[in-house]
Amino acid sequence: MARSLIIALTGIFQAISLISAASAADKKEAVKLYTLGIMQIVEHPSLNELRRGALDALKKRGLSDNTDIEYMNAQGNMGTNAQIARKLLGKKPDAILAIGTPAAQAALNKNRQTAVVFAPVSDPLAARLVASWDKPGGLATGSSDRSPVLQQLELIRTISPGVKRVAILYNPGEANSQAVTEQFRQACQKLQLAYEEGSVQSSSMVFSVASSVRADAIYVPTDNTVVSAIEAVIKAGVARKIPVFTAESESVRKGALAALAVDYYQLGLTTGEMLADILEKKSSPAVMPVRFQETFQLHINPRHAEAMGVQIPADLLRKAILHH
Repeated sequence: MARSLIIALTGIFQAISLISAASAADKKEAVKLYTLGIMQIVEHPSLNELRRGALDALKKRGLSDNTDIEYMNAQGNMGTNAQIARKLLGKKPDAILAIGTPAAQAALNKNRQTAVVFAPVSDPLAARLVASWDKPGGLATGSSDRSPVLQQLELIRTISPGVKRVAILYNPGEANSQAVTEQFRQACQKLQLAYEEGSVQSSSMVFSVASSVRADAIYVPTDNTVVSAIEAVIKAGVARKIPVFTAESESVRKGALAALAVDYYQLGLTTGEMLADILEKKSSPAVMPVRFQETFQLHINPRHAEAMGVQIPADLLRKAILHH
């Protein structure tokens, strides 16, 4: 009888073990672990805000705790950028979040299977990341910080009516900047503004180029190289009494005069939602349209305006986000 009891208890324990193992397997199956690589071209507040927004979106979707995330920053070095892409792709993640046009291009180079969500890319068509805005058609989709260049130049004219010649600073090696510069040329022609192009290949060149352009105002687009050294542009502008206008808000906080800009945190939230859909296989990059913002925020730095001797119209001050 004792032996029968032992056999019975042993059977019960084995059954409990099998049930526990099955339960653990079911739980593991229910909570899938995703892998995500994040590569960023350069350290900059606007790009950091976008990344924060994307991660917050994943958190709201309940994906933060079960997603293994690896983040790497190229610090503006194109060689490092390519190395990061190769390293992340070699790990075969479920997706890559590529922050900045060069990061997106590197993530797609020789990529045959990994989904890429890019942001913020001014012109993904010009950067050859997608076949079209509505139907990307490949491994990549994402969000764009496409600038309202014509409205930005109109803002310059509204704030500084005496401006006759505007200089744009950009890196011709960045595909997004090439596209924006072409928009800039067309907008200047439409507004009958003379213009000058100041090209830089690295952030170390920014101050010297900003100090040599001959213009009544300086316009800085969403160029990763120039924006990462915006303090140098502002320093040159203040020294020469040339107002500096930009296409993103963090530069205004640092001392540029004004910007009509994208909210990068909100754009990050949009990007994160797209990324979550791809991780959960609710959609794929090939059929997910590129997203962008339709409305922009006006940012003004009254302190910089005063230093430049510029009088900001009262109606603009009332509706702007002010940075002191």
